[in-house]
Formats: sequence, structure tokens, C-alpha cells
Amino acid sequence: MKKNQIHRVKSWLFYFFLLTACTNPGEMTIDYTSQFIEGFALIRSGDLWGFIRQDSTVLVIPRYQMAAEFHELRASVQNNGKWGFLDTSGREIIPLQYDMTGNYHQGRVWVEQGGKYGFIDAQGQAITPRVYDHVEDFFEGLARVSQGGRIGYIDRQGQTVIPFLYDRVWKFHKGLLKVERAGKFGFLNRKGQILIPVEYEEAQDFSEKQIRLKKGERLEFWDYQGKCQEGCE
Repeated sequence: MKKNQIHRVKSWLFYFFLLTACTNPGEMTIDYTSQFIEGFALIRSGDLWGFIRQDSTVLVIPRYQMAAEFHELRASVQNNGKWGFLDTSGREIIPLQYDMTGNYHQGRVWVEQGGKYGFIDAQGQAITPRVYDHVEDFFEGLARVSQGGRIGYIDRQGQTVIPFLYDRVWKFHKGLLKVERAGKFGFLNRKGQILIPVEYEEAQDFSEKQIRLKKGERLEFWDYQGKCQEGCE
């Protein structure tokens, strides 16, 4: 057999070995297997992490220092302190470049680099620049974010819906958002429109249908549509 033919045979055997190792988990020592989520489970071999499919074939041979379960067909993985994402073929669809990441929610995920946060889509395209000090996952089309000590909300397109005007911002409840500015309380809707003016010293739920507000010595009762029901001037 000629020398170049021997080389081709050795190369073929080498790639056959890799293919076998990547499809047959019985060829490696697996120390841990997680529950299956979205058809895939995390596996750990020694200190490295990978993934198997539901039929027990290996999607990704353990080669990552850290990894998380699939969410919305994306899994975050980390090597050398940098995070990125795999798709369901095991391909690194988003390079390992971020200091920290979350999990996908509603087609968006937060990423952090240099202490600042932003959002990307399922293909890794930026939805917002990395300008936020703190972020939360998207829920019902909105994400709560903070910038410069103020809290606001953005939509899935990265547009500011609730502006960064308030000292404190609660979470939405029955379609209304309680806010505080300079010690005064009020309520906004999901479009950022003020339904109850930010001018009350106290604001709290009173019943399933009403909110109790206090201005001076006067109590007012408003419904969750932003209409005053009792006690208003």
C-alpha cells in the first residue's frame, strides 16, 4: 500500500472513532445526567459538560466547563469564563463571548459583558445595546430593566415602554403598574400611560376590584381600569 493511501486509511479510522464517540454514550464515562428538557439532557463526564438526545445518543460530547438546560431550543455553555449558545444540532450558533447570560424567554435572552446588560434574539442579533445595570427576563412581552438608578420596562423590539422616570417600579398586577416618584405613588398601564396620577402618599390593593389611595386626609378608591369609584373630588 502506498504511503498516501495509508495516510487516508488512518485519517478515516480517526474520524470514524470520533463519530462513534459522539454518538454512543456507552463509549465514555458519564458521571451525571439531568432530566430531559425539550428533548435533551445535560451530561457530565469528569469536569466537562455535554448533551444527549432523548434516544440516548450524544448531541455534544462533554467539552464545556459549564452548561445549562435547553430553553426555547437554545442552551447556554461556557468555556474559559465566556458564555455562548448552542442550537438543537449542537452547533455554537452564538459564539462564546459573554461574561454571563440568562435563558431564553419569548425569543429574547439577556447577556452581560463588562458589567452592562443587553438583550439578543435567537440568532444572536442585538435587540438592545448593553447599557443596563440590571435586567429581568421577558414576561408577557415586556422586560423590567434599570439604568442610572431608575427602573423602566422595554418591549421585545427593545423600545422603552415605561420610561426611566421613577424611583421605584413594582411588577404588573391586573394590567396596572404601581410606580413611585419623590415619595408619591400612581399607576400606569402596559403602554406606559398614566391611569392614576402619581400624586398619592399611599397606594395599596384594597380588594379584587379596587385600589385604595390616600392623598392628605382623603381616601379614594379606584378600579383596575383607572377610574375613580369613590372619594374623588
